[in-house]
Amino acid sequence: MEIQNATTNDHEILTFITKTSKNIWGYGDEQIEKWSDVLTITTDYIEKNVLRKLVDDGRIIGYYALMQVDPKEMRLDYMFVLPEFTGKGLGKLLVEDAIDTARNLKYTKISLDADPNAEGFYERLGFSLVRRMESTIPGRFLPVMEMLLIC
Repeated sequence: MEIQNATTNDHEILTFITKTSKNIWGYGDEQIEKWSDVLTITTDYIEKNVLRKLVDDGRIIGYYALMQVDPKEMRLDYMFVLPEFTGKGLGKLLVEDAIDTARNLKYTKISLDADPNAEGFYERLGFSLVRRMESTIPGRFLPVMEMLLIC
């Protein structure tokens, strides 16, 4: 397995991974379709942000995206692994790479809006809850989390 920079040619598989992985939380196809714009990775998005993919035997099985918020802060905008590879430590591997990437680029903070189901995962990796923000689903709140980086 290897983590590599994503290219614009990867946009379709990254979108597939995003939608497939998001659906493991039981949102259903109708809700995933409502989120389609947010869950679609475009070539323009790849060109403007830092995307790294996890490749296993030539197959992309996961990825993450970092987006600059300001000169000191990066946002972990996406982080997904194909469902058949969850629970194997690969999400942790990707987040650790994202932290190292942001640190190497001299950012001092990473923030993210977690899926409520993933809050504990990010807490175990050292992220702290900052606040909760209401989502597009009424009554559902997203954990807004951050990690301060020591460069």
